Amino acid sequence: MFLLDIRFRSADSTYSLGSTEFITFNLDNEQLEITDGPSMPYSVQTHCFVKLNEEKGLLSGGKTSEYLNDYLALTVIYDIGNQEWTIQYTNLNHRRRYHGCGAVKDSGSQKVLAVFAGGLGVEYELDVGLKTTEVWSLDNPGWTLSADLPLKLSRPASIATPDQLAFLIIGGLMSDAVLSRDIFRFTCFNSDCQWELMDIQLRQGRMAMVAMFVPQFFADPCHMIDMVDTR
Repeated sequence: MFLLDIRFRSADSTYSLGSTEFITFNLDNEQLEITDGPSMPYSVQTHCFVKLNEEKGLLSGGKTSEYLNDYLALTVIYDIGNQEWTIQYTNLNHRRRYHGCGAVKDSGSQKVLAVFAGGLGVEYELDVGLKTTEVWSLDNPGWTLSADLPLKLSRPASIATPDQLAFLIIGGLMSDAVLSRDIFRFTCFNSDCQWELMDIQLRQGRMAMVAMFVPQFFADPCHMIDMVDTR
């Protein structure tokens, strides 16, 4: 398990430490072990990180402090083997935080894309919800605007399907401050990407939760995604 940055709250403010930690499970003594990871190139919070393959990960978005103007568009590649960060020279088209992100495989080209969608942006010194989607490929580094989400969403859960052929945005906070029950599916074929509203909905609107795929015996056979509300 890789923990990226730490958001620390004091009596007066909230700020980031720019640190990482590894949590590993020792099979010999069946205990968790925590070790320091590599320092990040800058302090950041409310960002998103995508594992692109067994060698590389990508981090982008977030903010450095409580000030609106500190929303970030920076993009950093993480080398998993060398534990090194490299700042890229291409930024997000839209600065964002509290966004969803994941990896999806283009079913035509078979390229793996990082997908960053929704979140909060800044416009005229105010927080605004976003519905824009951006994709990144290691084969052609740089952010490309893709199909918009059907609505503005921040703080959703996001997860790729096990085969990586689809990326899901689940729940979140809509621009009218209502919690969403919707599930949107993002797929690509030869760089033609689209969002689809799925027929199934959450039973209750949620935001800022965790979504993961679990073995079928964990849950009812009709529900393969386990939700944990972290608010």
